[in-house]
Amino acid sequence: FKQKTAYEIKECDWSSDVCSSDLAKKGIEDMLKMLRVVPLLAVMALAVCGADVQVGVAAFERGDFAVALKELEPLSKDGNSTAQLIMGLMYYQGKGVAQDYKEASRLFLLAADQGEGMAHLSIGFMYGSGQGVERDLARSYMHFALCSDTPEVQANCISNRVLLSQRMTREQVLEADRLKAAWKQRTERK
Repeated sequence: FKQKTAYEIKECDWSSDVCSSDLAKKGIEDMLKMLRVVPLLAVMALAVCGADVQVGVAAFERGDFAVALKELEPLSKDGNSTAQLIMGLMYYQGKGVAQDYKEASRLFLLAADQGEGMAHLSIGFMYGSGQGVERDLARSYMHFALCSDTPEVQANCISNRVLLSQRMTREQVLEADRLKAAWKQRTERK
């Protein structure tokens, strides 16, 4: 039995001058659809974080967003990266909470700070499309580069980074590389 991963996501069409926010939104929404088959996420939550997160993730998976919010919000506030990631997805989609791209981006950044590859992928799309954050191709590229070593999202991160780089100036790519190095240095000290 081969389990589909929760991290498959469509590529954004970086070939145009502006990454369509509709395509970025579709990419994240496709990722959210995959979360319905996320025993992997629940297993990760239990292994890494314990049973409290598992209850919230399981509630999210079955569409019980009120329970997911009740279980995950305090954990998210306490710095649990899995809870922050799922809460970010809830705010992105407006599931159990009012849709709020700024709050979704804030939560994705908090989870990405702790190495959550799926959070890097999500915030990379948001920077590329300007959803909840100011559009910034260098930061989008940086987040795709940071998640390129995460097996669950690796293919999507690499392909989106390559496509995006074709629309960037050399200076933007160099800035993205500088931002990536600074991000790694900052997060390694934590």
